[in-house]
Amino acid sequence: MTTPLLSPDLTPAPGPETVVPARPSLLKIGLLAIVALMVAGLAVVFFDGVAPSLPLALVGGLGLIGLVALAVGRYEAAVFLGFLLSGVVKIEPAPPDGIFAVIIAIAIVTGRLRLDRVPAPIAVVLGGLVALNVLSFAAAESIGGAVRFAAITLYLAVFAVWLAGYADSERRGRGIVIAWLWIAVISAILGTLALQLPSFPLREQLVAYDATRASALFKDPNVYGPFLIPIAVILLEEMISPRLLRIRMFTGFVLLGILMVGLIFSFSRAAWANMLLSTAVMFTILLLRRRHMGRMAIVLGGMGIVAMAVLAVIVFSGQADFIGQRAQLQQYDSERFGAQRAGVEIASHYPFGVGPGQFQYHHPVESHSTYVRVLAEQGPFALALWITMCLLTLGLAIGNALAGRTAAGIGSAALLGSWCGLLFNSVVVDTLHWRHLWVVLGLIWAAAMIGQTSRARDNDRRAFNEPSDRYDAPPPPVIPVGRV
Repeated sequence: MTTPLLSPDLTPAPGPETVVPARPSLLKIGLLAIVALMVAGLAVVFFDGVAPSLPLALVGGLGLIGLVALAVGRYEAAVFLGFLLSGVVKIEPAPPDGIFAVIIAIAIVTGRLRLDRVPAPIAVVLGGLVALNVLSFAAAESIGGAVRFAAITLYLAVFAVWLAGYADSERRGRGIVIAWLWIAVISAILGTLALQLPSFPLREQLVAYDATRASALFKDPNVYGPFLIPIAVILLEEMISPRLLRIRMFTGFVLLGILMVGLIFSFSRAAWANMLLSTAVMFTILLLRRRHMGRMAIVLGGMGIVAMAVLAVIVFSGQADFIGQRAQLQQYDSERFGAQRAGVEIASHYPFGVGPGQFQYHHPVESHSTYVRVLAEQGPFALALWITMCLLTLGLAIGNALAGRTAAGIGSAALLGSWCGLLFNSVVVDTLHWRHLWVVLGLIWAAAMIGQTSRARDNDRRAFNEPSDRYDAPPPPVIPVGRV
């Protein structure tokens, strides 16, 4: 009996997946302290100047108690809830951040945090970036703003580390994909309807720029559009090489069409290019594998039909002219490029940067580039480390894709395509605090370490089974004993 697409199996898994609480090491105790400080710092900054009422404080306290109870009793259900709310990012810190902060704290206390699932070079680079963040505080104009921005960056880095350890089974990968697909489709529907229907409830909260672009429950259309892309590419690979989603091809095309309409109506040019690049890279990898060629041909044909349906929606909605206008250079593009030049100029005067989140105090226009922001706020050394991390992750993603490894069943071709798209998107948009960027990072690291663990285990088995006087002797036959 198959499980429906949107009904994840979240019952506790028996056998090897059952987690036995372990005494946390000193390193994990330190991480727990960091998480606690992050949460406290974010709370202080978030409620700075705000006196919450007693009922609100009571509701918040009860909600926190309930969340802790859920994370302790139904760990995977709490993670599912966190991913299900990942499309609600109107403010920072966002609702999913609070949920995952509690989950990470529980993971540290119960021994579920798998630090060994992060590649060592990545861990070193992340540590260097954190150190340079702290060092750059010396030039900060606003300490409160710097603390808030740095706390969010640190939280996202810890989140990616936690995710790399969490994504260790197809069961968990399926929960991540289903939750992400749910919220992405809901976001696309809400954003599209709000943009097209002037009387849609809470319309002003779901659109932006004088109701000309859909933003759903994100504060910026340039974040909302790219949020839909990784899950759309994952869905495409699932349709070609099914692992996690038990859906019919027709259902997959309907979901893909909804996501593409939402992406188009975000009117984010960088997101459009991101989608094209992500899809092209994914299909290139699948062609190199030379598997499931028949299903790939069907999916490519279906994508043509989806494209025609999306085009029909655009024409009937009256948005075709606006899309033509958006495809051209805009007046404010010169301001973007000017901000990037200003970022380089700032870095020439501050070798360790102006501090986390301080770019706005030195230039009236945001950096519109992750690389420029890191350069201006943490200096050239931090930029070198950031680029190193990006390239290391790209190398891991390519290795995963060529080897056919998955991240808890999530296809490595889709993850490589998504990472390439995000690297491009980061050139023209500040992606440092995009939650889905860090999700893709964590999943790529997870797939890479699963491969290393498997190779090490195979080597151990070969070494154990080889006779002492003949190293070329084949290992003895393995007799299957059934599933325990």
